[in-house]
Amino acid sequence: MVETLFSVAPYRLLFRTPFETAHGRRDGTDAVFVQLKAGSLAAFGEATLPPYLPHDAVAVIRWLTTHIPASFVWPDNPAGWLRQLPSDCPPALAAVDMALWQLCAQITHQSVAAILGMGARPERVVPHTYTIGVDRAAYMRERVEVGLRDGFTHFKLKLNGHTDREVVCAFRAVSDAPFAVDVNQGWREPEQAAEMVRWLEQQGCFLVEQPFLKSKDRWMEPLRGLTTLPIIADESCQGLEDLERLSGMADGINIKLQKCGGLAPAARIMLRARELGMKVLIGCMSESSVGCGAAEWLAPWCDWADLDGPWLIRNDPDMNLLFA
Repeated sequence: MVETLFSVAPYRLLFRTPFETAHGRRDGTDAVFVQLKAGSLAAFGEATLPPYLPHDAVAVIRWLTTHIPASFVWPDNPAGWLRQLPSDCPPALAAVDMALWQLCAQITHQSVAAILGMGARPERVVPHTYTIGVDRAAYMRERVEVGLRDGFTHFKLKLNGHTDREVVCAFRAVSDAPFAVDVNQGWREPEQAAEMVRWLEQQGCFLVEQPFLKSKDRWMEPLRGLTTLPIIADESCQGLEDLERLSGMADGINIKLQKCGGLAPAARIMLRARELGMKVLIGCMSESSVGCGAAEWLAPWCDWADLDGPWLIRNDPDMNLLFA
């Protein structure tokens, strides 16, 4: 019987520069970190909480301290133990999930992917994107140079439905690198989207993420017929229950640990998406190296990865200091 200690620490992640999407502009993101400790072994998880999501740090801490005791016996069946937890606060559940599986990997001397039943690691290298916010047209050269210096060869441009051509043209003026666009529900009319995807094809874009409001996701299906660019659902895909509905509408989905509840749910979503013939992007909510590092366990099974959070923030936390 192994005694497991659980602790929680709030934190605020600060961007290197103010970050803007179609959801708004902010200088940082509230986060809550968790630690699971068994003897000399420790593992960490993260709940990151952009202000446009329904959960905040107070709600996450309340959920964690209500459902996870400060000390408990390491479960014989970690998967079953997780399934008994409520699913009404996905970021909190994600933090516990990623810490638990990484501690389990240390205890059993296996990889997280192997424990989750992902099978043999694919041989291919998955493109990772570096994100540039919609307000960075005037500073595009600087942002591209930072991304290249940090080792990225692919980029993601945030669009808002208003300054899209300006942002893309500013990027193309300083770089010929492959790029994706994330509209974050910013296109409000099918005609606008049809015109933009045709133009984006000419600019060398390689995918379009969440073009429409999630309440209008049915518009994605006819848009697919107008372009060779993969149309990827993000806000429209929160969990496994959304896949069947989206399989005829979108070419693929963006899986994020924070919205689906962690690594185990993400693996189930990924495997089902493959069965449906859908492409998979694994993304982040601008998490630190804790959250993005956890998602990297699943990245080799995806088509693309957008796990650049640690490179967008200037205060990636030291877990040993945070939980000292």
